[in-house]
Amino acid sequence: MNPGLFILGELSDADADWLAEQGRLESVDPGLPLIQQGVPIEEVHLVLRGRFLVSQRGEVRDLGSIGPGEMMGEMSFLDSRLPVADVRAGEERCEVLSLPRSALQRRLDAEPDLAARFYRGLARILSARLRDALAESAGLDPERASPTEPDERSLLERGEARLERLAARVGAG
Repeated sequence: MNPGLFILGELSDADADWLAEQGRLESVDPGLPLIQQGVPIEEVHLVLRGRFLVSQRGEVRDLGSIGPGEMMGEMSFLDSRLPVADVRAGEERCEVLSLPRSALQRRLDAEPDLAARFYRGLARILSARLRDALAESAGLDPERASPTEPDERSLLERGEARLERLAARVGAG
């Protein structure tokens, strides 16, 4: 399960079209950073292609990865705090749709229905990540400990379809 797809599953086609219009397609070469721990960010990023690795300074091992359909910078968007991890492109060139925080916040402020869908999607993402982390720390398989419910599957399927449509619209791939 890719919990990052929850946000695209929650959004409407019109919402995704707005993201495509307002966002900027950005390529990141293998190994290069997109987000640096402790450095302010002014954009949120939606991964269209490739995988990003998450680590903290001084850590030898990666803390996780972020793939297509997932957002980066969402935590700093929510609480305006500095990033707590480094995020760099993995072994292949990655593409993201970068959206200025200010433009996104103005749109969310102006459209309460969009804001509800967006924040519900973020809440689902963060909840899934926490559930997975807790299951792993208890030595459980996250997929077996918290199986995907039917309504979640349909939400993820919508998210996958919107991701493909969005990537094609901005010329990713």
